[in-house]
Amino acid sequence: MAHERDIDESWLIDRIREGMEFAFEHVFRCYYKRLCLFAQKYVSDSQTAESIVLLVFERLWEKREEITISQSLSSYLFRSVYNECLNHLNSFSHRQKPTEDIYQYLSDHRAHESSFLSQFYADELDEKIKQCIKGLPRKCREIFYLSRYKGLSHEEIARKLNLSVRTVENHIGNALKKLRKMLKER
Repeated sequence: MAHERDIDESWLIDRIREGMEFAFEHVFRCYYKRLCLFAQKYVSDSQTAESIVLLVFERLWEKREEITISQSLSSYLFRSVYNECLNHLNSFSHRQKPTEDIYQYLSDHRAHESSFLSQFYADELDEKIKQCIKGLPRKCREIFYLSRYKGLSHEEIARKLNLSVRTVENHIGNALKKLRKMLKER
C-alpha cells in the first residue's frame, strides 16, 4: 500500500513540475490544514502558521521545476514548514520590534493569501453545492435550477411547468432543507 502512495506522490510531483495546477491544488487540499496545525506548534499563532504554510506552497509552485524531492512529498512539505518556522522564530529573536516595512509586507502578504484562500474555499463550496443539487429528485432539482440559476420567480416557474405556486414553493423549500443537510454532512 505504501508503494502505491509513493507512485501517486511521484506522479503528482511530476505533474506539478509540468505546471499542472490540478496536481498542485490536490496537494494543497491534502496537506494545508495538517501543515497549519504543525506550524502552529512552533509559532503558536494561527495567522503566522498559515502565512508560513502558504509561503511554502508558494515556493513549491514558483520553484517547481528546480525542486528535488528525494523523500516523500509529505516529508518534504513538513520539513519545509519546520524550516520556515525556525527562520521565522530566528528572524524575530534578533530584533525587539518589527519595523513598519515588515508590518506592510505582512499586511500585503496576508491580503494576497486571503484572496487566494477565499477563492479556493468559494470554488470548493460551489463544487459541493453542485454535487448536492445533482442528488436532489429530478422535479425538485429542475425547480431549484430555474429559481436559483435562471432567476425565474415562483409564479414564472409555476406557469412554465404547469404547477401551482404553492407546489413550487414546497419544492424549493425541500431543496434548501436537503442542501443544508447534505452540506453539513460533507
